[in-house]
Order: sequence, then structure tokens, then C-alpha cells
Amino acid sequence: MVLYKRVWVFKDEKFSKTGWNVKTKKVKIDFEPWSRVLLYMHLVREGDPWDRVCGVFVNGVEVLRGITPHEAWRTHEIYFVEDITEYAKLLSGEVEVGAYVTTYVGAWRVSVWIDFALPLKGFEVCYPIVHNVFSREHVEDASWHEKEVKIRNLGWLRIFASGHSSAEGKFLGKNMVIDLELVKGSEKESITVIYHHEPYIFGRLVPSYYIIPQKLKEVDKIRFRIREAVKYIKTTITAFELPFRITPPPSPTPTVTPTPSITPTPPIKYLAVKKSKIEIKTKSI
Repeated sequence: MVLYKRVWVFKDEKFSKTGWNVKTKKVKIDFEPWSRVLLYMHLVREGDPWDRVCGVFVNGVEVLRGITPHEAWRTHEIYFVEDITEYAKLLSGEVEVGAYVTTYVGAWRVSVWIDFALPLKGFEVCYPIVHNVFSREHVEDASWHEKEVKIRNLGWLRIFASGHSSAEGKFLGKNMVIDLELVKGSEKESITVIYHHEPYIFGRLVPSYYIIPQKLKEVDKIRFRIREAVKYIKTTITAFELPFRITPPPSPTPTVTPTPSITPTPPIKYLAVKKSKIEIKTKSI
């Protein structure tokens, strides 16, 4: 029995002087449903000594962002693994998967693949609707950025934010304050996010933050600002619309068998599983 399937996107692909450009490939995903989706990214250094931002897109939505280690740490390759099950709605049919490494000298060898864990048969799988609100939005000051959306039942938001600070080195390495506003007509919900950045020491995933609204579920506009941006910050905000559940199907209605006037000695019953079918066998005593 096959428990998972693997789809390769890039195999040892060379990324040279690509900057923030995204290199894309189309893959065919003609099987579903699945209970879990894991994304892998493997990078090998080829002559680029610097720490670089890297990431993966699925149908134009950024789902992973990482930072490679500096050559000073004597590390020439790195793996990133991300659970992207919440993006499963995008992973059906012909899918465009993109990857990027912000390299300007030398090159990196990049491999990207996706593993799909298949659920038990007979289970209903429902995925959230994915709204790509802001995609690597370029932020240089504390002004507001806004987008109109149509979300009827907002479940949560996911935020990536990383950038460059001329004062403190690459990728900030400090906390940021992000103000969010969810708007529906004259109603508004304000959320303040303290985006924590650990000091950059080694290659790692850029932290992403999840925000669950407490007041508004129906939203027609999303706004955000970053109170301080020393040089620039690339910000991605994705909204997920419910429902999202994995539930068993309803139990069949039991049949009622009339009780005979004389009950014989009941046989012993046991179950035998064969080729995904359940057979009831009897053995007389």
C-alpha cells in the first residue's frame, strides 16, 4: 500500500546571479486527497560566500522563506523542511512551483520536492481557500499598504517579513512591530504583531507568524504597516478561509433483522482484510 507520493520540481538546478527573480516549473499533480504535505528545499553553495534569502512559491503564493548560512560558518549545504498542508488547495492539476535564491555572485545548486501523505480511504478532506493578499510587498517606511479582498469566513493569516538593515546587517536581526487592520464596511479590527527575529547566526527558516482574528470573520480589505523599516522589508501576507477539516464519513443506517422464534447457537465471527475489502467470515462451533 502506498502511504505517500513524491513530486520532484528541481533536481540540482543551478541558480546563478538570479537576485530576487523566481525560477518556475510546472508539475502535474493528478492524485488526491492527502492528509499532509511536506515541502523540501536543499541548497549547495558554488562560489557564493554570502548569506542569501531563498524561498519557494506555489501558484504565485510564497510558502517557504529561508536564509542560507554565511561561508564563515564553513557550511556549504542546507536543508529546509516546511509543512504546507494548509496550502493544499493550490496543489491540484497543473501546478506552477517557483524557487529563488538572492545570489549576485557565484551560484547555488537547488533541489525542491514535495511529499504527499495519503489519508485513509473513506475520509472526507476539506482544505482552506488560500488568498494571496501581499506577495513580497516592498516596504521602506511606516506608510500603510492595503489590498481589497473578498473573504466570507476568515480563519487565520500567515506573515513572512524579512529585509535588509544598513545599520544592523542583513535580515534585521531585531524585533519589528507590525500593525494589521481587517476591514468590513464601517467595522474594523486592529491587531498589533510583535514580529520577533532571533539574532542571525546560522542558516534557518525565516520565522512566520499566524494571526487568528477575534472579531471579524468576513473581510473586504486588509491593511498593514511596519513601524520601522531601516532599509527595506519584503512582506508576504496570506489569508486562509475556512473550512479546514478531516472527518470520517457518516455511519450507515443499521439494518434491523427480525429475531427468530428459536435462536440457534450463534457462530463466531471475525474480520479478514483482503485487498482493501472487509469480509465477514463465520466458523461453526
